Amino acid sequence: MSDSQAQRDWVERVLSVTLPDHTANGDLAAQWQAARDEWLQASAAADAQIAALRDALLASGDETTRAIAQNGLAPLAKGLMAPVAAAVEAVDVAEVAPVALRKLGKVIGAVTKLLDSDPRVAACDDNPFGVAVSLRPTLGRALAALQRISAADA
Repeated sequence: MSDSQAQRDWVERVLSVTLPDHTANGDLAAQWQAARDEWLQASAAADAQIAALRDALLASGDETTRAIAQNGLAPLAKGLMAPVAAAVEAVDVAEVAPVALRKLGKVIGAVTKLLDSDPRVAACDDNPFGVAVSLRPTLGRALAALQRISAADA
């Protein structure tokens, strides 16, 4: 018997509870963790890219460019990342439950569409300020990984 099984047995015996058996869902849980970690890394990278672009826009001295930096980039970032972050959190809270995964899949579909079609994303990725921004590939790979997991239990 492994240490974790012994600990689990002790908790069930001492607290008179029955813990859910996640061993059948272990592979999905491991895949979820990997996809979640990939999303967190991609999201942090995209945040850093957007912050660097914002700094370059603010430093340009042009009022229009400064206004874009102050009012345009934050809503774009929020629209791309906040819905996914909330759905990822919901999957974590629900312990990778199928209903949460289905909701995540719907969110990913909408965000992927935005990522692929929003001209602001293309403008950021192809900016003339010398700032390396790659929102589509950075977020796209992580979204694809999350999408595979969200469809795994369908």
